[in-house]
This record gives sequence, C-alpha cells and structure tokens, in this order.
Amino acid sequence: MKIGSGRNIAFWYEPWLGKDLVWELCVFEGTAVPLPSASVADMVDELGQWKWHLLERCLPLDILLRIAAVKPPAGLSIDDSPCWSHTPNGNIQVKSAYWSRMGIQSEPLEHVWKTIQDFKGLPRIKHFLWLLCHEKL
Repeated sequence: MKIGSGRNIAFWYEPWLGKDLVWELCVFEGTAVPLPSASVADMVDELGQWKWHLLERCLPLDILLRIAAVKPPAGLSIDDSPCWSHTPNGNIQVKSAYWSRMGIQSEPLEHVWKTIQDFKGLPRIKHFLWLLCHEKL
C-alpha cells in the first residue's frame, strides 16, 4: 500500500510495512491484537509522529525499527492507494506479474547482467562474458 492519509489502511491487517502484515510479524502470547481496528493514521499523534508509547508496548524492536523507517502519514487528504508489491516502484509490469505467478522472486541473473553491462575492461571480454551467460560457448 502507498500511504497517503493512512485513514484507509488497517495498521495490523494490510501490507503497508513492505510485503508483510504487521500482525504476522508479531507474536502475541495468549493475547489479542491490541487496537484491532486501528488504521495507520490512528498510530500517529497530532504532531505527525508515530505514537511510540502505544507501539513500544506491543511490538518487538525489529518491527519498531521498520516502522521508524517509514514516514508517518501526514494529515493531508491524499488517498491511500494499493501498489504492486513485486516491483520497487509499486507499478505493475507484465514481467513482474509473470514472475510472481511462476514463483520467481526477481529477474534471473539480473545482478550478473548489470555486472557485465558495467564491466570496464576490453569489449571482447565483455562479449565473452555475455556469450558465457547465454551458454553460447
């Protein structure tokens, strides 16, 4: 989810903190989820800061650090919007939908192609590496 005002995003039950739901990341030993109907905006105070006094009581440190890395939603009237979690920019692409459907996490050999592209050596060595990766030798 792309956070706008945060009013329409369920704090515990929607993937606003990356691909995971907050309640799945936490262990509530014999207790229910605190404030189960809270939105992301409900966890922000009047000054636009996270309500750490509430969050620290119910979330482990690693989750608190992830939340600290997210800018709290401003009290603006910007709508929250869904986004595609399989691309960095949140926009859906045919290839990312295909990879998601096939269970592929990222583009195969993406880092290898980037390394070959940025290679600063002789062009014939770059060409050799390209042929090697395409199994053309």
